[in-house]
Amino acid sequence: MTSQPQHRGFRIGAQILPLAVVAMFSLLLLSTKTHRIAATLIQENHAVETATFAFALIASVLGFWLVGRLFKRGGTRLTIVFYTLFALGMFFIAGEEIAWGQNWLHFTTPDAWKRVNYQQETTLHNLNALQSMLELFALTYGVSGIIGVALGRVRLFSELAPPSLLLGCFIVIAVFAGIDFMHDYWIPNRRFDNLVNDLDEVIELLVAASGAAYMGWRLCWAKTVTPPTKV
Repeated sequence: MTSQPQHRGFRIGAQILPLAVVAMFSLLLLSTKTHRIAATLIQENHAVETATFAFALIASVLGFWLVGRLFKRGGTRLTIVFYTLFALGMFFIAGEEIAWGQNWLHFTTPDAWKRVNYQQETTLHNLNALQSMLELFALTYGVSGIIGVALGRVRLFSELAPPSLLLGCFIVIAVFAGIDFMHDYWIPNRRFDNLVNDLDEVIELLVAASGAAYMGWRLCWAKTVTPPTKV
Protein backbone atom coordinates (compact mmCIF):
# COMPACT_ATOMS: atom_id res chain seq x y z
CA MET A 1 0.00 0.00 0.00
CA THR A 2 2.81 2.39 0.84
CA SER A 3 5.30 1.30 -1.82
CA GLN A 4 3.62 3.19 -4.66
CA PRO A 5 3.54 6.61 -2.88
CA GLN A 6 7.15 6.07 -1.79
CA HIS A 7 8.16 5.21 -5.35
CA ARG A 8 6.37 8.29 -6.64
CA GLY A 9 8.06 10.45 -4.02
CA PHE A 10 11.47 9.09 -5.03
CA ARG A 11 10.80 9.87 -8.69
CA ILE A 12 9.70 13.41 -7.87
CA GLY A 13 12.74 13.91 -5.67
CA ALA A 14 15.07 12.66 -8.42
CA GLN A 15 13.53 15.12 -10.89
CA ILE A 16 13.86 18.22 -8.68
CA LEU A 17 17.22 17.41 -7.07
CA PRO A 18 19.36 18.83 -9.94
CA LEU A 19 17.37 22.07 -9.94
CA ALA A 20 17.68 22.24 -6.16
CA VAL A 21 21.46 21.84 -6.38
CA VAL A 22 21.79 24.66 -8.95
CA ALA A 23 19.41 26.87 -6.96
CA MET A 24 21.34 26.23 -3.75
CA PHE A 25 24.68 27.14 -5.30
CA SER A 26 23.12 30.21 -6.94
CA LEU A 27 21.84 31.49 -3.59
CA LEU A 28 25.13 30.73 -1.86
CA LEU A 29 27.09 32.56 -4.57
CA LEU A 30 24.77 35.57 -4.62
CA SER A 31 24.73 36.05 -0.85
CA THR A 32 27.58 38.11 0.53
CA LYS A 33 27.53 35.98 3.69
CA THR A 34 28.03 32.66 1.95
CA HIS A 35 29.78 33.63 -1.29
CA ARG A 36 33.23 32.79 0.00
CA ILE A 37 32.16 29.28 1.05
CA ALA A 38 30.49 28.56 -2.29
CA ALA A 39 33.40 30.04 -4.24
CA THR A 40 35.79 27.75 -2.35
CA LEU A 41 33.67 24.69 -3.13
CA ILE A 42 33.82 25.34 -6.89
CA GLN A 43 37.51 26.25 -7.03
CA GLU A 44 40.05 24.08 -8.82
CA ASN A 45 40.88 20.86 -6.92
CA HIS A 46 38.12 21.42 -4.37
CA ALA A 47 34.85 19.63 -3.56
CA VAL A 48 32.82 20.16 -6.75
CA GLU A 49 35.65 19.41 -9.15
CA THR A 50 36.74 16.37 -7.15
CA ALA A 51 33.17 15.06 -7.13
CA THR A 52 32.93 15.63 -10.89
CA PHE A 53 36.13 13.64 -11.41
CA ALA A 54 34.85 10.82 -9.18
CA PHE A 55 31.45 10.58 -10.89
CA ALA A 56 33.00 10.70 -14.38
CA LEU A 57 35.50 7.99 -13.47
CA ILE A 58 32.72 5.83 -12.01
CA ALA A 59 30.67 6.36 -15.18
CA SER A 60 33.66 5.28 -17.29
CA VAL A 61 34.32 2.14 -15.24
CA LEU A 62 30.66 1.16 -15.26
CA GLY A 63 30.50 1.88 -18.99
CA PHE A 64 33.39 -0.42 -19.83
CA TRP A 65 31.94 -3.05 -17.47
CA LEU A 66 28.68 -2.78 -19.37
CA VAL A 67 30.47 -3.16 -22.71
CA GLY A 68 32.18 -6.31 -21.46
CA ARG A 69 28.87 -7.74 -20.31
CA LEU A 70 27.25 -6.96 -23.66
CA PHE A 71 30.11 -8.68 -25.49
CA LYS A 72 29.54 -11.82 -23.43
CA ARG A 73 25.77 -11.79 -23.84
CA GLY A 74 25.68 -10.95 -27.54
CA GLY A 75 24.84 -7.26 -27.50
CA THR A 76 24.21 -5.51 -30.80
CA ARG A 77 26.99 -3.59 -32.52
CA LEU A 78 25.09 -0.36 -32.02
CA THR A 79 24.91 -0.73 -28.25
CA ILE A 80 28.52 -1.87 -27.92
CA VAL A 81 29.87 1.01 -30.01
CA PHE A 82 27.66 3.58 -28.30
CA TYR A 83 28.55 2.54 -24.75
CA THR A 84 32.23 2.26 -25.64
CA LEU A 85 32.21 5.84 -26.90
CA PHE A 86 30.23 7.00 -23.86
CA ALA A 87 32.68 5.32 -21.48
CA LEU A 88 35.63 6.86 -23.33
CA GLY A 89 33.94 10.25 -23.18
CA MET A 90 33.45 9.98 -19.42
CA PHE A 91 37.05 8.87 -19.00
CA PHE A 92 38.12 11.94 -20.96
CA ILE A 93 36.02 14.19 -18.70
CA ALA A 94 37.56 12.58 -15.60
CA GLY A 95 41.07 13.10 -16.93
CA GLU A 96 40.40 16.69 -17.95
CA GLU A 97 38.95 17.53 -14.52
CA ILE A 98 42.26 16.73 -12.82
CA ALA A 99 44.40 18.00 -15.72
CA TRP A 100 45.47 14.40 -16.29
CA GLY A 101 47.12 14.26 -12.88
CA GLN A 102 49.08 17.48 -13.25
CA ASN A 103 47.79 18.92 -9.97
CA TRP A 104 48.70 15.70 -8.15
CA LEU A 105 52.03 14.92 -9.81
CA HIS A 106 53.01 18.62 -10.15
CA PHE A 107 54.56 18.37 -13.62
CA THR A 108 54.87 21.59 -15.57
CA THR A 109 52.92 22.60 -18.66
CA PRO A 110 55.04 23.04 -21.82
CA ASP A 111 55.50 26.72 -22.70
CA ALA A 112 53.87 26.32 -26.11
CA TRP A 113 50.80 24.77 -24.48
CA LYS A 114 50.65 27.50 -21.84
CA ARG A 115 50.29 30.15 -24.50
CA VAL A 116 47.15 28.57 -25.96
CA ASN A 117 45.58 27.22 -22.77
CA TYR A 118 43.19 29.41 -20.77
CA GLN A 119 44.32 28.00 -17.41
CA GLN A 120 47.85 27.11 -18.53
CA GLU A 121 47.21 23.42 -17.81
CA THR A 122 47.73 20.21 -19.78
CA THR A 123 44.06 20.05 -20.75
CA LEU A 124 42.18 20.23 -24.01
CA HIS A 125 38.92 21.78 -22.82
CA ASN A 126 40.75 24.88 -21.59
CA LEU A 127 42.32 25.65 -24.96
CA ASN A 128 41.49 29.21 -25.95
CA ALA A 129 40.04 28.04 -29.26
CA LEU A 130 37.60 25.69 -27.50
CA GLN A 131 36.30 27.99 -24.76
CA SER A 132 33.23 29.05 -26.71
CA MET A 133 32.36 25.42 -27.51
CA LEU A 134 32.11 24.04 -23.96
CA GLU A 135 28.52 25.14 -23.45
CA LEU A 136 27.63 23.56 -26.80
CA PHE A 137 28.86 20.23 -25.48
CA ALA A 138 26.71 20.56 -22.36
CA LEU A 139 23.75 21.66 -24.48
CA THR A 140 24.17 18.69 -26.81
CA TYR A 141 24.47 16.33 -23.85
CA GLY A 142 21.34 17.70 -22.18
CA VAL A 143 19.22 17.76 -25.31
CA SER A 144 20.40 14.26 -26.29
CA GLY A 145 19.41 13.01 -22.85
CA ILE A 146 15.93 14.54 -23.18
CA ILE A 147 15.48 12.98 -26.62
CA GLY A 148 16.82 9.65 -25.33
CA VAL A 149 14.26 9.55 -22.54
CA ALA A 150 11.49 10.47 -25.00
CA LEU A 151 12.52 7.66 -27.37
CA GLY A 152 12.79 5.08 -24.62
CA ARG A 153 9.58 3.37 -25.69
CA VAL A 154 10.79 3.02 -29.28
CA ARG A 155 12.20 -0.47 -29.76
CA LEU A 156 15.17 0.70 -31.83
CA PHE A 157 16.36 2.97 -29.00
CA SER A 158 15.17 0.97 -26.00
CA GLU A 159 18.65 -0.45 -25.39
CA LEU A 160 20.22 3.01 -25.30
CA ALA A 161 17.61 5.18 -23.61
CA PRO A 162 18.48 6.68 -20.20
CA PRO A 163 15.98 6.25 -17.36
CA SER A 164 13.20 8.81 -17.03
CA LEU A 165 14.51 9.56 -13.52
CA LEU A 166 17.29 11.58 -15.19
CA LEU A 167 14.94 13.75 -17.25
CA GLY A 168 15.01 16.60 -14.73
CA CYS A 169 18.81 16.57 -14.72
CA PHE A 170 18.98 16.66 -18.52
CA ILE A 171 16.52 19.57 -18.63
CA VAL A 172 18.54 21.58 -16.09
CA ILE A 173 21.76 20.92 -18.02
CA ALA A 174 20.20 21.87 -21.37
CA VAL A 175 18.51 25.04 -20.07
CA PHE A 176 21.60 26.28 -18.28
CA ALA A 177 23.83 25.47 -21.26
CA GLY A 178 21.44 27.45 -23.48
CA ILE A 179 21.65 30.41 -21.09
CA ASP A 180 25.42 30.06 -21.00
CA PHE A 181 25.57 30.05 -24.80
CA MET A 182 23.46 33.23 -25.06
CA HIS A 183 25.52 34.73 -22.28
CA ASP A 184 28.51 34.77 -24.64
CA TYR A 185 26.67 37.36 -26.73
CA TRP A 186 24.56 39.14 -24.11
CA ILE A 187 25.66 40.02 -20.57
CA PRO A 188 22.99 41.90 -18.55
CA ASN A 189 25.43 42.83 -15.77
CA ARG A 190 28.67 41.73 -14.17
CA ARG A 191 26.92 39.93 -11.31
CA PHE A 192 25.03 37.74 -13.76
CA ASP A 193 28.24 37.16 -15.69
CA ASN A 194 30.06 35.96 -12.57
CA LEU A 195 27.17 33.71 -11.53
CA VAL A 196 26.96 31.97 -14.92
CA ASN A 197 30.72 31.41 -14.99
CA ASP A 198 30.72 30.01 -11.46
CA LEU A 199 27.81 27.67 -12.10
CA ASP A 200 29.66 26.08 -15.02
CA GLU A 201 31.41 23.85 -12.48
CA VAL A 202 28.09 22.76 -10.98
CA ILE A 203 26.71 21.86 -14.42
CA GLU A 204 29.82 19.80 -15.14
CA LEU A 205 29.10 17.95 -11.90
CA LEU A 206 25.55 17.22 -13.06
CA VAL A 207 26.86 15.91 -16.38
CA ALA A 208 29.23 13.50 -14.64
CA ALA A 209 26.69 12.44 -12.01
CA SER A 210 23.98 11.77 -14.59
CA GLY A 211 26.50 9.82 -16.66
CA ALA A 212 27.32 7.61 -13.67
CA ALA A 213 23.63 7.08 -12.90
CA TYR A 214 22.92 6.27 -16.56
CA MET A 215 25.68 3.68 -16.76
CA GLY A 216 24.73 2.18 -13.40
CA TRP A 217 21.11 1.84 -14.46
CA ARG A 218 22.04 0.32 -17.80
CA LEU A 219 24.40 -2.14 -16.13
CA CYS A 220 21.58 -3.33 -13.86
CA TRP A 221 19.37 -3.63 -16.96
CA ALA A 222 22.00 -5.76 -18.71
CA LYS A 223 22.00 -8.18 -15.75
CA THR A 224 18.29 -8.84 -16.02
CA VAL A 225 17.57 -8.59 -19.76
CA THR A 226 19.19 -10.64 -22.50
CA PRO A 227 20.18 -8.28 -25.35
CA PRO A 228 18.94 -9.08 -28.86
CA THR A 229 21.05 -11.39 -31.00
CA LYS A 230 23.51 -9.65 -33.33
CA VAL A 231 22.39 -9.18 -36.89
